[in-house]
Amino acid sequence: MIAASGVPWVYTSANKSGQPPKTDAAGVAAELGAALDGVVDGGTVPAGDPTLVDATGEKARVTKVGLIPAEDIQKI
Repeated sequence: MIAASGVPWVYTSANKSGQPPKTDAAGVAAELGAALDGVVDGGTVPAGDPTLVDATGEKARVTKVGLIPAEDIQKI
């Protein structure tokens, strides 16, 4: 789905500056809904720092390690 969309996707920890991360789709939609085209509900995620992946190049690369270790991302 991500590749087919042709645009970056945001992990559910998306939040307004200074606000705590959201851990579910409902929280993301409540805080950012008007600014979003849609929200994919993948269930509740643990609170904590997200792992950020830059998938804009030939090969995806982890740019910030968070809850998901880089080794787990690289297995995908």
